[in-house]
Amino acid sequence: EKREYILQIAREMGYFRKNSDQDKLIRLLIVNKQAHVVGDTPFFSELIRGIETECSGQGFELVINHVDAEILKNRRLEDILKTDQTSGILLLGTEMEVQDLNYFRNICIPLVVLDTAFRDTNFDYVAINNVDGTYEIVEHLIKNGHTSIGIINSSHQINNFRERKNGYVHALNDNNLLLSPENEALVEPTPEGAYLDMKAFLNSFLAEFPKEKLPTAFYAVNDNIALGAIKAFNELDLSISICGFDDLPICELITPALTTVHVN
Repeated sequence: EKREYILQIAREMGYFRKNSDQDKLIRLLIVNKQAHVVGDTPFFSELIRGIETECSGQGFELVINHVDAEILKNRRLEDILKTDQTSGILLLGTEMEVQDLNYFRNICIPLVVLDTAFRDTNFDYVAINNVDGTYEIVEHLIKNGHTSIGIINSSHQINNFRERKNGYVHALNDNNLLLSPENEALVEPTPEGAYLDMKAFLNSFLAEFPKEKLPTAFYAVNDNIALGAIKAFNELDLSISICGFDDLPICELITPALTTVHVN
């Protein structure tokens, strides 16, 4: 019993890993918590393509694991990730909250968290500058004469969307513009869901306020949402400016092309 206890500790500390010359496998772990964020956004297929290209160029094999957040509560992480066969982990943290990182605190191999950053935690991150990106594009709307700017936010909240709203709020405050709660629409983060929810939001808004009260521009927290909102504007014959975030390839194909924040 004592022997098994000690061996378990040794396994957890990484003593049974293969020789580093043989460790040529990177695991991309995608933790799924919410609907319609990672799975329905083309941004992530581009992200994975970039990871695959770089792994191949460096002589590494990429293995992708999807895991439901609930499974992390009930299974040992070493069983899911096969850490004795892995030289490093890329953790797609898009849908994760800060408490979810507790499952990864004792991992004994290199780990980098992608697409989110919780500033007060001792992890390595590669993330988008959501706040400054949003600040700049909202200021772009202001420089083009807009003083009433709404936000189209996701009904499924993640850290990136919270940071983007912070950038929106900062831009309005720094330009002495009114922040109106009624100018925030919450929609499904898919083009179809955003279209239906935005159409409902606009109909409800116009039933309560005169048309002149509508914002002259909206900032959408990602391009999928912006595309759905544009369809709603067109159906209701509303001339409203809009910008997005991510610079998805499809943004070039609509007329006019969507103004958006480019993510490298």
